[in-house]
Amino acid sequence: MRIKNIFWPIDLAVRARRLELVFWGIVLAFAYFPLNTGWFAWIALARPLVLIAPLGPRGALRSGFLFTFTACTVSLYWIGFVTPPGVLATIAILSLYAGLIFALVAAIHRRHNSLAYVLFPVLWVGLEYFRALGELSFPWTDLSYTQGYYLYFIQMASLTGAHGVSFVIVSVNVLIAFGLRPKMYAERRMTYFLAAAALVAAPFAYGWIEIPAYTEPPEVRIGLLQGNFSLAEKWNAENRDEVFRVYDSLAGVAGEKGAQLIVWPETSAPVYMLYDRRYVLEQTKLARASGAPNLIGTMHTDFHQGRRRYYNAAVQLSADGEFSEPYLKRKLVPFAEQAPYQDLFPFLRRDFLEKYLTFIKTYDVQWWSDFRPGDSIVVLEFDSLKYVPLICFEVAYPEYVREALHRGAEFILTITNDTWFKKSPGPYQHERIAIMRAVENRAWLARAANSGFTFIADPYGRVQNRLPWYTRGVLVGELDKHYHKSPYYYHGPVLAKLCFIFTLVAGLFFSILGLSARLGLHLEPRSKLS
Repeated sequence: MRIKNIFWPIDLAVRARRLELVFWGIVLAFAYFPLNTGWFAWIALARPLVLIAPLGPRGALRSGFLFTFTACTVSLYWIGFVTPPGVLATIAILSLYAGLIFALVAAIHRRHNSLAYVLFPVLWVGLEYFRALGELSFPWTDLSYTQGYYLYFIQMASLTGAHGVSFVIVSVNVLIAFGLRPKMYAERRMTYFLAAAALVAAPFAYGWIEIPAYTEPPEVRIGLLQGNFSLAEKWNAENRDEVFRVYDSLAGVAGEKGAQLIVWPETSAPVYMLYDRRYVLEQTKLARASGAPNLIGTMHTDFHQGRRRYYNAAVQLSADGEFSEPYLKRKLVPFAEQAPYQDLFPFLRRDFLEKYLTFIKTYDVQWWSDFRPGDSIVVLEFDSLKYVPLICFEVAYPEYVREALHRGAEFILTITNDTWFKKSPGPYQHERIAIMRAVENRAWLARAANSGFTFIADPYGRVQNRLPWYTRGVLVGELDKHYHKSPYYYHGPVLAKLCFIFTLVAGLFFSILGLSARLGLHLEPRSKLS
């Protein structure tokens, strides 16, 4: 009976509140879908904030967790195609983070309810910045990415970074939340709603002014390959020759069209490229024939303290047949490519778990892998142009992409294999995240994906060339050097860092207050409701 009451409480008011939070969680989730529904994010937090803030920290933690768990389950369900246990861990951790922020809002609300609303954008952006730190990081669901299809709206990211876009979205929700509060004059309520509309309109106006009709004519010619192999085809050892035959053919076409760099997608070469002599010789001949260096997504391995380590990697094969130092992916997807902090908690590693959870091998359960992260940025070069081959998930880290550009990269290049996610919202979300990085830094962007989306975008996020989804082909197009660097490129995520510091201080302060109140040392009276 007690368990039933947890999920379906007797109190009708509590039941109604939970159902409404689930509804708004679904609304927020659809803001991330490629349905031109990004504007849902402008309203999806307002009513939950009104419902949760007065509950007290414990109730806010539970309700915030429920709201975010619903949103993440609907918007990130496709992670389960890669790893069922990983999707559960990811959603639970993201929901806990948001629940803690709502608990902090409730703690502030106890002492000054209006201040809790005013500080909510700061706390939310502080949370988003925190979610990009450490091996548990998963910054995929930042609110700014809901606006990826509104290119005018997101141009402000060149000033503040993507976190500034999130700040505006949450601020709009706060104004609406103020307007939704009971016992308010109609004129004052309308003032809040009009202010929210103005706050939405301002970024659109800035973007309309900022985006030029045309960009400067690009000068660098690049070839992007889209092999469109299913996972079963690519990882079947019997198909390796066919995989290389197709990519060799596509690379030949790119070379004939004058590509200065030919880019293969993530792990497009399903071997340890630097150690497989047969394929090394074949690809060396290909590079010489194409007359252009080939960037090849592959795997890499080494030994450390007697233990073999595995990496997701990319390596450039020059037109002279020389291999570059491999670039080893540094930002790994938690609970998919790696067990976070596996050196501290070795019992989380796949090889350890398989000894005791035999069903993983018996039933071929998609568990997380044991890849290792690289330890440095490797800058590659062709025709005196420099770039860093960002692999898949790495493009979701604003500061990491900015660091690559500061290391000398002259445009953003990313390779990926989103075939894992099938025809879900995942590849669309990933595409829009990459475009946000171009806008932030005012840099050209080239993206090669196994099954799509393969495209080239200008520094304002406008896609110049694109290959159709789930087709095999070659995209040869032009991009340019990173000439017009943005304020964000120079100054970084100043707003996000300030929000993060404030969130840490506020969290510590109110934790101490809560602890002292429990111990009876000091208890402040609550302020009157405004």
